[in-house]
Amino acid sequence: GLLSVTVLCGDGMQADFLSTYLFIAGEDAVREHLNETDYSVIAVTEEREVLLSDDLKERFSLTEDAGCTLAE
Repeated sequence: GLLSVTVLCGDGMQADFLSTYLFIAGEDAVREHLNETDYSVIAVTEEREVLLSDDLKERFSLTEDAGCTLAE
């Protein structure tokens, strides 16, 4: 159910592992990890809904042509 998962953190290997893990684990796992304190997550569902960690919401915006909506 996911098109993309991006993890932001200070360790590139951890970010790569977590993004792969969350992509395979699916949308429910991403939702469970959105408020971790060690890393941030951006994911796009097949419905083009953007799931975003709370710490990124003030710094993230979608352009009009993105074709996506931010999850509540």
